[in-house]
Amino acid sequence: MKGSLLAGAFCSFFLAGAAGAADLPLKAPANPTPATSPWTGFYIGGGFGFRASQTSETSDFTSRGGRAPQPPTPIIASSEPLNGIALRGSAFAGYNWQVTRQWVLGIEGDLGFADQTTTFAGRPFPDQSFSSFVASDGIAAKTTWDASVRARFGFLVTPSALVYATTGAAWQHYEISTTCRSFVCTDFLVGFPGGPFLITPAVTNNSTTKPGWTIGGGIETALGGHWFARADYRYADFGSSTFTITRFSTFLPFNPIANAFDVALRTHTVGFGLAYKFGDEVVATGAPAGWLDALPVKAPSAKATVSSSWNGLYTGLGLGLRSSGTDATTTSASDPVLGFGAGVAASEPIGGTAFRSAPYLGVNWQIAPRWLVGIEGDFGFANQSTSLEGFGFSPGVFAFELNKSDTFAVRTTWDASARGRVGFLVTPALLAYGTAGAAWQHFTVASTCDSLACGGLAPAVVTESTTRAGWTMGAGLESMLSGNWFARAEYRFADFRPTSLTLTRQDGVGNPVSTSFDVGLRTHTATFGISYKFSGAAPPI
Repeated sequence: MKGSLLAGAFCSFFLAGAAGAADLPLKAPANPTPATSPWTGFYIGGGFGFRASQTSETSDFTSRGGRAPQPPTPIIASSEPLNGIALRGSAFAGYNWQVTRQWVLGIEGDLGFADQTTTFAGRPFPDQSFSSFVASDGIAAKTTWDASVRARFGFLVTPSALVYATTGAAWQHYEISTTCRSFVCTDFLVGFPGGPFLITPAVTNNSTTKPGWTIGGGIETALGGHWFARADYRYADFGSSTFTITRFSTFLPFNPIANAFDVALRTHTVGFGLAYKFGDEVVATGAPAGWLDALPVKAPSAKATVSSSWNGLYTGLGLGLRSSGTDATTTSASDPVLGFGAGVAASEPIGGTAFRSAPYLGVNWQIAPRWLVGIEGDFGFANQSTSLEGFGFSPGVFAFELNKSDTFAVRTTWDASARGRVGFLVTPALLAYGTAGAAWQHFTVASTCDSLACGGLAPAVVTESTTRAGWTMGAGLESMLSGNWFARAEYRFADFRPTSLTLTRQDGVGNPVSTSFDVGLRTHTATFGISYKFSGAAPPI
């Protein structure tokens, strides 16, 4: 549901304001419909960006020794997150029909590839009641190629700038593997006559190509001749798939061991692309009348020149998403009885993706006809939380693991940055820029341990909050709209060094029970923004 709302917000945003490759005059001339349709035609292109997957695995039933399937034990954790982020390359092709002066319809297909694997360690079976707690064992989700076939519905903000919504069918290929190669699976005394037993195979693998649906939007700008640049976002939902794995044991009462589990998958994809259109070139000869005429525009100064049109202070608002690659790694425990030690699964993934809004403020200096430098700051907010079921303390403290009511969660909220920008004017109205600087990310860690396994430790809920400094870098495209209005599409990566935290509780006689752990955090942020520049309007291009 959150993904659908996010996709809808993006589509509304794209159709409310987007980039143009040419400036608009105060009053649009009443241009007749062109004799030819310059946006009509076949095109091919390539793109680069990232794909964030939201994947969860949930145990369905377990059968041992051929007995009737049994649902998961009610008090035992039965689900884990397998979210991840990966860089993605893609190729796309499509055909446009310019059905009126300002409306373009089209069909497009794309094929993308992003090799991303997330492993939940210490759980060799989907049924967490059989957990090894050993780092070499685990369950993993791997996403690889994706594809889509979609319709596009576009509006020409200017003759050379198209904003569009897109929706259609999508496919995602992914694999779910489990690994059980530790001593728990190869030589473990289970308390039954016969002693040690062996579980095989050590590794299982299930793969599928799942159909689903996708929705999103983007902006596309003519660069000159037959070349176009684009930025887009898409949300895709592939529903849930059911898998079954079977292992065999030399301990005959357990043979075979069958596990069924469900995997739900959704993705967020952000891409920047370059395309070549066959046929007529797109020539920006004027601006069509439309909603942009209603924007407040300062009259152009008689002394204004193209070389100074990008100078000045500006403020804007961005909408987009932030994907966090987060992991929690336990480094020490106050009491060996807690079970922390060498070889245990002391690190788990806990990332996620959320809708983000961000106002920004900056100033530009056009130091040469085609070069620009600037400084910018932004403040963003995205409320995203990922929780690990069955963790009363941080990962690896297996004396307090497995109970469903016990959780360990990381929540990211606000972020900020202060950056420099260096830009190159591809056309007088289209800026390509790089940006880098300092970044800050606020997050909270919450631990809940209120099950019987916690033995009355208090308090039941412990939270730790911090704001971590780091660095960020990225790139984007920015284009003039009408007068003082600009639009942009931007991507940034940020890295925040691991933060060391400690969770402490008291037992019944007042002795402290604590674990120390590191939280590693990296973020990928995509922003589509619209801004207003506080200076004379740019002259017509």
